[in-house]
Amino acid sequence: MALQAPAIPVEFGFVFPAGAYAESVEPVADFEASKGRADKVQVRDKTSGQPVWVVHVYDPDPQARTKSTKVKIVSSAVPTLPEPLLHLPRRQAHRCSRRLER
Repeated sequence: MALQAPAIPVEFGFVFPAGAYAESVEPVADFEASKGRADKVQVRDKTSGQPVWVVHVYDPDPQARTKSTKVKIVSSAVPTLPEPLLHLPRRQAHRCSRRLER
């Protein structure tokens, strides 16, 4: 039987073996709920009810098919990006376990 969970737990290093750089973070808009409204409604996680955020990430791996990707994060607070390092053009993302949404 297939996995029934809404998300699959994976290790950061498995998805980004060469590391990753966080570029920006923004709320995920619920387009269906936002129809006819001046303000956008943010998507909520179906399991926890917390807001969903998207972090735009750059993958420096030379073998990566695409360099730019998005990682969804469920959090009650806006995720904060790490401070940029002086010698790097981007902010290095923290290594931690995250869920991949189906």
